[in-house]
Amino acid sequence: MKKSLALICLLLAAACGEDASTGGAERAAYPDASTPEGAGRLSFGQCAVCHTAAQGQPHRIGPNLYGVVGATAGKMDGFAYSAAMRDSGVVWTEEALDAFLENPQNFMRGNRMAYMGESDAETRSNIIAYMKSLGGGGD
Repeated sequence: MKKSLALICLLLAAACGEDASTGGAERAAYPDASTPEGAGRLSFGQCAVCHTAAQGQPHRIGPNLYGVVGATAGKMDGFAYSAAMRDSGVVWTEEALDAFLENPQNFMRGNRMAYMGESDAETRSNIIAYMKSLGGGGD
């Protein structure tokens, strides 16, 4: 059900000429789901409800995720992180992102991300591949 909802959101955004993964900042281009980055971009639709992912876009309910891979958790300017996130010292490596996306509350008790987690390892891997493709690369 979760994947179906994400796909419906992406299709609706594409029909309106916007890219849900970037908050509508770019024209939609249907991602090539045969690559990990493309499949991750499709799966990122569930993240795009709360997060933007393009450089310079504003934060939403959650922080903009551009450049998060390699960055220290809770340090992005302009977002009010929970104390748990801000004080964690976690660096968002692929391994840390995988564990967080699988079960955010188990990985970091007290964070405010209202997401139950993604149980499918391939989907998590694809989302991380997409996030790596966004650029940035740390603090």
